[in-house]
Amino acid sequence: EPLLVSGSTPNVPCDDDNEFVWIPPVSNNRGMLHRNLRFAFPLLKSEAIKYKSGTQPPHAYGSRDATDASASVAEKIEELPWIKVSIDDSFFGLAPSLYQAEVDIPKLYLFRNRGCVDFIDKKQGTAKNNKMKKRKRDNRDGATTSDGSIVVLRLRPDLARENRGRVHHMIQNAMKDFMTSTLPNYVSQDGAKNASETCAAIVVEWSPRAKIKARKKDKRNGSSIKETKTDSAPVVNTLCVIKKTQKEHLTLIKKLVAAFRCRQSDIGLAGIKDMHAVTYQFCTIINASPKRVQKASSLLWSQGIQIGRIREVDWVLNQGDLDGNRFEIVIRNVKRIQVENNKGICSEVRLPCAREHLLSMVSRVSKHGFVNYYGEQRCGIPGKSSLVGVRSFDIGRALLQQDFAKAIDLLMAGRLVCHGENDVESPEIRNARRVWRETKDAAETINNLPKGDGMARERIVLQGLKRYGSDNPLAALKCLPFSIRSFWINAYQSFVWNVMASERLKRFGTKVIKGDIYRSRESEGQNNIKVVEDNEASSIDIADVVLPLPGFAVEYPKNELGDAYHDFLKKENVTFDCKAPPEATAKGGYRNLIVFARNLQLTSGSMDAAQESPCATREDIVADFTLKFDLPSGSYATMLLRELMVTTVARE
Repeated sequence: EPLLVSGSTPNVPCDDDNEFVWIPPVSNNRGMLHRNLRFAFPLLKSEAIKYKSGTQPPHAYGSRDATDASASVAEKIEELPWIKVSIDDSFFGLAPSLYQAEVDIPKLYLFRNRGCVDFIDKKQGTAKNNKMKKRKRDNRDGATTSDGSIVVLRLRPDLARENRGRVHHMIQNAMKDFMTSTLPNYVSQDGAKNASETCAAIVVEWSPRAKIKARKKDKRNGSSIKETKTDSAPVVNTLCVIKKTQKEHLTLIKKLVAAFRCRQSDIGLAGIKDMHAVTYQFCTIINASPKRVQKASSLLWSQGIQIGRIREVDWVLNQGDLDGNRFEIVIRNVKRIQVENNKGICSEVRLPCAREHLLSMVSRVSKHGFVNYYGEQRCGIPGKSSLVGVRSFDIGRALLQQDFAKAIDLLMAGRLVCHGENDVESPEIRNARRVWRETKDAAETINNLPKGDGMARERIVLQGLKRYGSDNPLAALKCLPFSIRSFWINAYQSFVWNVMASERLKRFGTKVIKGDIYRSRESEGQNNIKVVEDNEASSIDIADVVLPLPGFAVEYPKNELGDAYHDFLKKENVTFDCKAPPEATAKGGYRNLIVFARNLQLTSGSMDAAQESPCATREDIVADFTLKFDLPSGSYATMLLRELMVTTVARE
């Protein structure tokens, strides 16, 4: 149907800054029409817009001869979507930075429109990768390789080095599935090899994750392409178990990236493990063979990281792909606290702990569970901000308020009290924080950062400020892995959940009431979240009751607690908007109010508690014991210990 209408049309949403045309409804092969448009006109984009009954569609037939349109086609105007074609300006912002924008930008569009294709040969993958690397160094056609696996964007010779980062950022913002790198001495099409005729260039290619998604989609669609020696082979992913001791999460990722020579996005971890512990966790590395991972393990060993149980897999781990955690915790110097009242003055006395008392406490937690609070690892050390400094949820609150400059200031302010061998930060760290507080100069602060792995987050953000400028704090924060950025948002959600859990128990105890939200055991997924009705309260277990983590896609309790949620968030000046940047919003979720430990075992000395007599005498004293148990993903062992000891974990 070659009926096109130019310009604006009443009752039709349009972009005032772009010219556009309307293509009348096409009953068949709309997908092919979209693809052909993208290939024939790379700088155009098309979208299908369906009009509700009663609204006026684009008057294509009115602008031509309405009598020429058949009645059967006219009847479909309101049933089938019209296609709006307009200018795609996704990469137009690159033009001022490119040497020949009119040549390179259209080829970048076409490269994107063709979609992700894997160019790794099945039997000669390594050799082909080496050839690709050579093409990146020596390619002179000014745009793409012969097989279309990369695009080269030539930068202006006078473009400052610090401005290259903005080019990378614009490309990756416009297309999340691209990854970019820099060629410092790229020989332009003119071909001369002297230094005066070389320029820096940006290499654009599809990320390993994009290739994996493309392969999965191809497999779902039942691709008929036969595997031959020239066909693409699956990317080799490796699964391993990582053991770390006294290593912070971001430090671990940086060391893995250096050892495996990969990108941060190639490292797949299902969750964040405690720093002050010996932890084991599964990890996947995209496009890395087991042999390559094994070779890198010797380097990591010297840095306090061990790798084992290495094998090849055809999948990757993502944040949240965690079923649970297994803990083994040793408690030493055990004492029982007894409160004595001497003429109205209460005091605590520490007494030896009898095995009978310890067994009764463990039995209570095993039978009744514990409140599923988030621990200090997520929310931060309890206390006034003036005493403990900045907590993770403070940064999360600033992000949700879209005050990104304040979020960076809070990150740089740091904590006044911390756990570990020292309860305060080192003089070097405190000096770096002072420099930032007094100067707000990213470069100067970087020069004063302590050497080693300390202040890893701060270092990355400061480098981002130096690259993108102090007037673009969000871009600087985006230099951090998304898991770290989302951690601060999650910390604020956790803080709100803790406050509301305490409010719930204070108002209603462990009794299930009308309006509570619970997780139904009869259905799965999002459909298993139900609201308690009048006649259901007595039949629902408190263990099934959940509280929402605030977000734009959750349902709040239909009782007083729901009002408490809204009042608290309003007081905090926090909203969750689905249209906000990912760094300033969250979808939300649900978390069980009460949780139970699985496979809870206690051993004291050389005897297993399961074999001990519950009639042990009080003289049978326990000086230390070991707890082993499993918890669901997201539950904290410190909160189990808190309930077991009936006290805070850190106690003077």
